[in-house]
Parts: sequence; structure tokens; C-alpha cells
Amino acid sequence: MPPASNDESFVSIPQPVINWLFGVIQPIYHDKKTTFHDSVVVLSYYKQLRPRTRVYTDSNGISELLLCIYGKPEIGSPVPLLIWIPKSYPLEHPIVYIDLESLKDAKVSPGEHVDPNGLITLPIFGKWNADTCNLLHVVQECIKICRYDHVIDPVAPGDSNTYLTLPPKLPPNPVEEIPKPPLPKKTGFLHSTSNDNILPSNIPSKATPEPRLAEVPPVLPKKPQPAHSLDLLDSVATENADNTHKAVLGDLQHALNQMSEADLAYINENLQNRKLSIASAQRQFESMYRYETDSLKNIRESIELTKASLQGEISLIKRHFDKIELYEKENGEEIDPSSLVTAQNPALNQLYESVARDYALSDTMHVLARLLNRDAVNLDVFVKKTRQLGREQFFTRMHIQNIIERLRQ
Repeated sequence: MPPASNDESFVSIPQPVINWLFGVIQPIYHDKKTTFHDSVVVLSYYKQLRPRTRVYTDSNGISELLLCIYGKPEIGSPVPLLIWIPKSYPLEHPIVYIDLESLKDAKVSPGEHVDPNGLITLPIFGKWNADTCNLLHVVQECIKICRYDHVIDPVAPGDSNTYLTLPPKLPPNPVEEIPKPPLPKKTGFLHSTSNDNILPSNIPSKATPEPRLAEVPPVLPKKPQPAHSLDLLDSVATENADNTHKAVLGDLQHALNQMSEADLAYINENLQNRKLSIASAQRQFESMYRYETDSLKNIRESIELTKASLQGEISLIKRHFDKIELYEKENGEEIDPSSLVTAQNPALNQLYESVARDYALSDTMHVLARLLNRDAVNLDVFVKKTRQLGREQFFTRMHIQNIIERLRQ
């Protein structure tokens, strides 16, 4: 099924989402154009996926804000994914995890492509190429692995990886109504009539009539004791709560043991792979060492042979010099070395001399031509000398031809 085109992707995604995605990608990623394009294509092709930004912490403890595409790619898929896009995308492949927080009635099943922490290792990561691979290919491979591989298991009722459950909630404490005490009888002072309220002028204004006290009010009833309220901490301290607490601790210890065993197996596997790679590198270095040793041995042997050959040639030259010195002592004169270099017969000696003369005449004419170009000689001198040299060269070449014909007979 081919991915949606660019026009379809922009139509199928709301414009506010596109604007938000564009604004988020700009300050974070190096290749902004490729990251934005691939994210839009994936979101338009898989409608169930959603984008968000979260802080991602790698295995080295380094945290950074990244774009995360999360959700289930297919409607019927039981595996929720977290696809983190690194800052150097597409030079670096995305990081894919199973969303453990979204797994309700299931748990991670470690296997070939999934580790106990939910990290998914796809085959495309081993041959990742920024020119040919993209985010859409990663999602498609995730769908294949989640569809055909066993990456999650359902949680059984007695499974140690089930979520810890709290003891059942106690019923609310009923609040009993406290009976109100009866109202006391109404008591009051004896009030005078309206005419009594008008004081005569000869009575001081501060004087007030003394009221008669009413009957003493009845004693209030005692306050009833409040109903006993249940304490949740005390209610848990029962035999069932102790059993539940022990069971929870046992499940937690079992889960920790399983995680420790899984981590230990993962570490041992990595150490074994590392050991194999180190052994392979050691074998390569040993092979290179043997090759260099053999090459050095061959070079030393060649040097020894060359040295022996040179010593033999030097000894031969010394013997020749000894013969020359002996000849000079016997004859009492120095010998011209050039006179010792002679051909087999006089004809060949004449041929060598004629050929050397021919080359010398050609070189002389070339020198005259260069002098003429530099204005060192005038044209008349050049023509005169060139004619003489050409005539002499002509007779020299005729003499060479005659010697060759005689030697052929």
C-alpha cells in the first residue's frame, strides 16, 4: 500500500497540527525539512498515531527534548509504540519502544527484536541509509514485527508481573445523628405598659426599673458520646491484610528477581558478542602481523642478495683496476680509458664515430636555430653555417650507409 502523497497528507492533517509540528521541529532538529516531511507523511498515512514532545533520557543518562510519535499504528493492533526521532535524523535512525504505560492487560515478551525494557530493534537499523530509509519504513517494519512476532503476552491471574492491587476500600463510616437538647422554656422580664415607658421628668434618666428574674432554666442534658470511627490504618492490620501484604512483597521480590535475571542474561549476551568481536579483531591483527613479518623477512633477504651482488661487482672492478695499474707499471705510460672501449672490427669503430658525428651536427643546427630566435646571430650567419653543417651531415650519413652495406655483405 503506497503512502499518501504530499497533497493528501496536508489535507488529512488539521492545519493547527501542521503549524505546531513545524514550530516544534525548527529549533530542535538539524535537517528540519526532512524531519517535517517524514513526520507529516507518517501522521497522514497512519491516522491512529499522534505527535508530542517529551524529554528523552538515553542509556548514558543524557536528557534532551525530542519529538515523539506515539500510539497504535493500526486500529486492531494491541501494541502501543513510542517512536523517538533523534536530533540528527535522518543520519541517525529513530528509537522505538513499546509504551509500557499503555499496556493494561499485557506484558512485554522479550525476544529477537524486543528486550525486557521494551526497546525494539528493527532489521532496517542494521542497514540504515539516510538516502533510502525514512520514518515511514520504520513504522512499516514495526507493524510487521508486532503482527507476526510474539512481542507481548497477556497477564495471567497468578502472574508475578500483574499490577499490585490495594486491599478493598472500607465502607464509609456511618455518622449517627446526635440528638439535640430540648429548648428551654421562654423566660423574660416583666415589661411595663406603654405608659410606663414614658418617664416622668422628676426621675433621673439613668435609673431603670429592676426586672424580676424568671425561673431558673433547666439543666442541659449530657452530650452523647460520639460514634466510634474506624481508622483505616487499624482496619488494615488484620489477618487478611497481613496475608495481602506478604503476597504483594512476594510478587515484588519475584518481579525483581525476574528483571535481574533478564538483565544478567542480556549483559552476558552482550559480553559474549563483545568477546567474539575482540577475538575476531585479535585474529585479524595476528594475520596482519604475520604478513608484515613475512614482508620484512623478504625485504631483508633482498637487501642481503643485493649487497652480495654489489660486493661481487666491486671486487670485479678492483681486479680490473689492479690489471690497469700493473699494465701502467710495465709499459710506463697512462692509458686512455676510451681507447680500451673498441668494437669487434674497424668498420664498427668507424660506424660508431660517424653516428656520433651525425648527432653532434644535428645538435649544432638546433643550437643555431635557438640563437637565431633569440637574435644572438643574424640571418646571414645562420644560413651560412647551416649550409656548411648540412653539407657535412649529408656526407657523414652517406659514409654511414656505405659502412652498413659493407657489414651486411
